[in-house]
Amino acid sequence: MDRQLLWSLAVTVGYVGLLVPVIRKKKLTNLLLSLYILVSLAWIWSRYFANSDMVTEQWQLVARVGLVYGIVFLSAILGVLTSAFLRQEVNSSWHWPVEGGVIVLAMIVLDWYRLPKPTWLSVYWSEMLSIVGWVGLAGAAYFWTWRTMCHTRRPLHRNRLRYWMLVMVLVLCGDALFISTGFPYAEIGAFLHWCGAAVGCIALLSHHLPDLAGIARQGIRYVLLTLLTGLVFWGTIVGAQYVIQYAPDARTVLIGTGGIALLLAILYPILREWIQGWLSRLFFGRGYDRERILREYSQGISNILDLDLLVTVATGVISEAMEISRGMLLVCESNARFKLRPVRGMGEVNVEPIELDPDSPPISYMSETGVPLSQYDLDLLPRFQDISPEERAWFSSLDVEMYVPIRAQEQLLGILALGAKQSGDPYTSADIALLRTLAGQTAVALKNARLVEDLRRLNAEITQLNEDLKRTNERLTILDRTKSDFISIASHELKTPLTHIRGYTEILMEMSEGDTISPASVRQMTEAIIKGAKRLQEVVDAMLDVSLIEAEAFTIHPIPISLGYVLDKVIGGLEAAFKERRQMITTAGLETLPDVIADGTRLHQAFRNILLNSIKFTPDGGRIDVRARVISDGREVEIAFADTGIGIDPEHQELIFEKFYRVGDLNLHSSGQIKFKGAGPGLGLPIAKGIIEAHGGRIWVESAGYNEETCPGSTFYVVLPVDGPPRHPSEVVAQEEEVGEAIAG
Repeated sequence: MDRQLLWSLAVTVGYVGLLVPVIRKKKLTNLLLSLYILVSLAWIWSRYFANSDMVTEQWQLVARVGLVYGIVFLSAILGVLTSAFLRQEVNSSWHWPVEGGVIVLAMIVLDWYRLPKPTWLSVYWSEMLSIVGWVGLAGAAYFWTWRTMCHTRRPLHRNRLRYWMLVMVLVLCGDALFISTGFPYAEIGAFLHWCGAAVGCIALLSHHLPDLAGIARQGIRYVLLTLLTGLVFWGTIVGAQYVIQYAPDARTVLIGTGGIALLLAILYPILREWIQGWLSRLFFGRGYDRERILREYSQGISNILDLDLLVTVATGVISEAMEISRGMLLVCESNARFKLRPVRGMGEVNVEPIELDPDSPPISYMSETGVPLSQYDLDLLPRFQDISPEERAWFSSLDVEMYVPIRAQEQLLGILALGAKQSGDPYTSADIALLRTLAGQTAVALKNARLVEDLRRLNAEITQLNEDLKRTNERLTILDRTKSDFISIASHELKTPLTHIRGYTEILMEMSEGDTISPASVRQMTEAIIKGAKRLQEVVDAMLDVSLIEAEAFTIHPIPISLGYVLDKVIGGLEAAFKERRQMITTAGLETLPDVIADGTRLHQAFRNILLNSIKFTPDGGRIDVRARVISDGREVEIAFADTGIGIDPEHQELIFEKFYRVGDLNLHSSGQIKFKGAGPGLGLPIAKGIIEAHGGRIWVESAGYNEETCPGSTFYVVLPVDGPPRHPSEVVAQEEEVGEAIAG
């Protein structure tokens, strides 16, 4: 039995050994890995049969074809496995077999058109195409792995990618040796290919992978320690030879070599310990004293009741020990839902709290087991694959590496979230054991700190509630006084026009009885009576409107209208008032307003009330600006009524929309509608608000404050929807029924 056959049989045993654990789980990745192993095995045997005299020439030709085509198939499968390993989208995995298929098809075309006796040119191009396909596919897989590793900052993820980089290096080097050299280098290439497949099986089938960088550092440390130790012994031997060479007698040799041996026995343990410590610091950092860290941590957090300070001290101690630059505490709050609230310890924390299901896989895992969880586990373990995209994105945005649960009586109180080490090394089992111990010590302190925080928050809420009650009480007092003042206001508003009507009526009667009345006098007194009646009707109508608004019985009849036309009509109707008060009115943007669905009559009433308010509280010679524009991407329009009046105090800016509320002294009442600071019954702005809100809009006022000398002015803003007020579902159903009845009729 020749050497190549023995080698092929040994390789077969190796690949079968790889195939056994792979075929146990029927996953897509395992099936692809099984296919890669089988094709690799067939590819190895194809070389043996291509050069063997034990088979016919026809089978040798088939083996040579398998050898040429096999490398392309292997490269395509390796590309698909690379995509699966890198967790890329499923669609991105298909380009590997497609590209490999194109290359194979081109090779088939070249082989098909070969002459009966292949020429060197046809053989050359077919084999060259296979080499190009191998270099292109395998090189692309290597490039994507390297690129992904360069963009990955998480230590455990980088360690996982190092394994696949090792796979690529072993496979590429092995394939290059296998296809370009003869025995024994081709067999070495086959062995390297098998090693690459073995490392690939480990990387794809195992989750917790040994730290390759740590293993490399341990190896270098061991080699250096061995070399330095050998150097010490070499120096000792040289010293002994010197003693033997220059010693005058055997006794001196015995004493000298014995002294050197004794000195080596005394100094070597100390020297070896120093060398080991120096090499450990060189390759693994300075390390930490576990007992000292536990003692300092326990003393540091024992009397802390402030949550922020607790987190700062805890992360500070851990950072000093493990050299991390980012840490926080995720406080667990269980009310209606489970909530995680980040509390900053070290580094920037720009993440909002999140509400989760208590049965969320990472939460339930840490709550039940108390075992720390890494971001690597969250990303790759199958039990965490059902996490919602929002939850996964939130955990990823924390930019931390390790989650250490803090539990008390099997209740999850919080989670210590720690960033990666500055050295780039992953957390070791000793680190995780220390963190679990520290988390256990933190539980009592965290419970007390949360209790104090809850008490402070409750105290702040009570204080805020008292302030709100105080403001509400003041508001109710003002409104109660307003209602009391309404009796005086209403009696004046109603009594004044009634007195005018009654007085002129009695005069008319007396003059008619004495037959002394003239047509001019009749006209004058009739106009006064009509004016009083109109004023009386306005007050009564305003009271009725307010009552309907308060009873939620106020109705509007929206139709398509021109908002600019309504505003122009309102301004035109008040032209006499502007002239009387010598006020200038300006407009902007009215011509660009779109048609809206609204009740034109009611909007006319609302806009008129707002403008009358601006006229009354703007001194003579002032200015009023009406500006309009489209907002919310064309869904709403905004109208601003800005004046140069006396302004409104901030504490009154909400009260002026309450019915019967009036700013100023009630005794300074004036029934003039446009007189400066003339006060009516206090119903104009409440009615305007009711009309605007009935249309689904909003109204508010902005003013720097009240000052009759500087006149800071006020701006009333009105926002109306273009498509009209929102319709109640019952209205929609009623309209559909009416349409249905009309169609049926």
